[in-house]
Amino acid sequence: FNIVDDLQKRMHVPRGGGQFSFYMTDGEDSEVTFGGYRAEHLASDIVWAPVTAQSWWQIAIDDITFNNMPKGLCNGQCQV
Repeated sequence: FNIVDDLQKRMHVPRGGGQFSFYMTDGEDSEVTFGGYRAEHLASDIVWAPVTAQSWWQIAIDDITFNNMPKGLCNGQCQV
């Protein structure tokens, strides 16, 4: 089951619009957008990452950072 593929098949999201984005806040309404993203919600430039396991939208990361401090937990091997 892939919700983005299902939405495309039902023509709710245009073909080629297999993107989705999350906007989460503490004090306002959060949202998920299918078919792209809303530029007004961007806090920085988008960083694209290749998917390493399509069935889970899994990607590889180099490390985990808290308060801008790398924790050295992954050694470039983590999958999230």
